[in-house]
Amino acid sequence: MSRGEFQQGENVIAQFVRVLGISQSKLAREWGCTKDKVNRAANGFEPTFTTEEIQNIEGWLRSRFGKGWLDLPRSFQSEEPIAFLQELETKSAEE
Repeated sequence: MSRGEFQQGENVIAQFVRVLGISQSKLAREWGCTKDKVNRAANGFEPTFTTEEIQNIEGWLRSRFGKGWLDLPRSFQSEEPIAFLQELETKSAEE
């Protein structure tokens, strides 16, 4: 499958990693949390982000996508496509 297609069975972390073309470690650095937290979430466990980490993620989402924490699925295990990532993929595919 190409990078520009939603892949069934992808959870929240997998969608970010694929669409942005970054590693879980880089995503963790950008979010200001440990790579272990991102890895656990990628492997189907709900992450246990601290308040500070959630604020970091909120800021990252706002600066990068104009979206916030509440625009994410309620569960990081969710396999539903994230709308703003789909929009990004569509725009990238058209360029």
